[in-house]
Amino acid sequence: MRTITTLAAILALTLTAHAKPHRKPRHDTKWMRDCIHERTGPDGGVSKTEARTICTAEQPDDELEAAKSALTLARLNAKVTKASERAAKALLACEQAVTDRCVESADPVNGTDCDTDSGLKAEYELVCFGKAPRHSEVK
Repeated sequence: MRTITTLAAILALTLTAHAKPHRKPRHDTKWMRDCIHERTGPDGGVSKTEARTICTAEQPDDELEAAKSALTLARLNAKVTKASERAAKALLACEQAVTDRCVESADPVNGTDCDTDSGLKAEYELVCFGKAPRHSEVK
């Protein structure tokens, strides 16, 4: 009999312990506490739940979070700048390589147009950008 009573007590304690939701206590900032206090005033105030909802919507941005986002944005901008600088250097090196190859294979008597803007434009785009020339550009 005693065993059944003990089991029933343990079962009852276990069930009640799991029935309640486990929530972390709220740690409001001073601004939030003051805001809720203003809205739940002694005369005609709103409920704490409603005041919390209103104050959460009106809450100013945290300066630390704003600074973190600005730092993240600055880092991303720096990465983009560095990547664009590397891409520009790579394009210049590719253009120089195409021009050098043209100069090396040029006919010394008749000469060859090794300007990547006009004479070698199609080869430059093919080698450096991977773009095949359109049929209208090919002569």
